[in-house]
Amino acid sequence: MEQQLQNEDVSHLKALKICHYVMGGLGLLGFLGMIGYSLLIVSVLNNPEIMGTDEMTEEMLTGLPENFIPAMGGIYLVGALFALIPAILNFMTASALGKRKSKGLIYTTSALNCLNIPIGTVLGVFTFIVLSRDSVKALFNQSKIN
Repeated sequence: MEQQLQNEDVSHLKALKICHYVMGGLGLLGFLGMIGYSLLIVSVLNNPEIMGTDEMTEEMLTGLPENFIPAMGGIYLVGALFALIPAILNFMTASALGKRKSKGLIYTTSALNCLNIPIGTVLGVFTFIVLSRDSVKALFNQSKIN
């Protein structure tokens, strides 16, 4: 019975590991999208020929403040960092789940994932549920000994 419970816990930890890798990949995809979009916006705003030469376009571009384009790029870079940091944390958490170490990192990342509704919330809650089991705690403690 105990061996079956341990096998079930190991399979749940493997599933959580895979899900954290997927969540990290989605965050990385969001990061790349933000970078690409910021480059597109900055290049379009720096090249008025792309937008056309009608009066409305020229009026719009001449009415922009001098620091608008760099500020826009900065805003998108900050947004990209907000996508990159959770992605890195999810990759580190997936690795920690595989090694059965760094419970603090796993709990912190799971709590942050709960803010990412709905997928991150489900992943975070299931991670908390699995890690709260005594048998999983024993697996983590066993890996400290080895």
